[in-house]
Amino acid sequence: LTRIWVSVPPQAEPLKQAALKCIASASGEQRIGIHWAMAAGTHPFFFDVATHVGKLIKLNGMANRSQIKRRMTETWGDRSTLERTIQHVLRSLAQWGLLRAGQEHGSLIGPTQRIPIGEDVGQLLALSVLLAQGKGSQMSHLIDHPALFAFAPHLSARTLMRNPIFRVQRQGDQSDFVEMA
Repeated sequence: LTRIWVSVPPQAEPLKQAALKCIASASGEQRIGIHWAMAAGTHPFFFDVATHVGKLIKLNGMANRSQIKRRMTETWGDRSTLERTIQHVLRSLAQWGLLRAGQEHGSLIGPTQRIPIGEDVGQLLALSVLLAQGKGSQMSHLIDHPALFAFAPHLSARTLMRNPIFRVQRQGDQSDFVEMA
């Protein structure tokens, strides 16, 4: 929690300041989105686990712990602490109500309904994805990123254009490319 909310990496400081402004007026579900954004924006491992879970749920309707471990091993290497750390992330997602156990042993399913997220928290989620990726993204990929599997952000490029944290560029094919300013 200290690295998420107190001593964040320098590049995540704008995320922290924006999150602190949002949290006072946020509902319980919105607070889950805010905390998720802070965790993803400050912990690349958390973001990678959430991304793999989201990809597997989108592909198969569920994620299996062994599949997640296999994919994380490809990215992070075969470390002795990998499985335990993945379990911590998955347990956190379950405690927040974003994952639940499936019928098969070791399977996980997402929420029955994605959590609707307003513009303010949606901007936090978008910023956390950009921070975690370390690069810009197409607007359509940003709001439908696999790591955001539990959220339904209501966000437009026009909204992001008004925020000085983001730089939005219209591309020739009428799509918008979003990056951090």
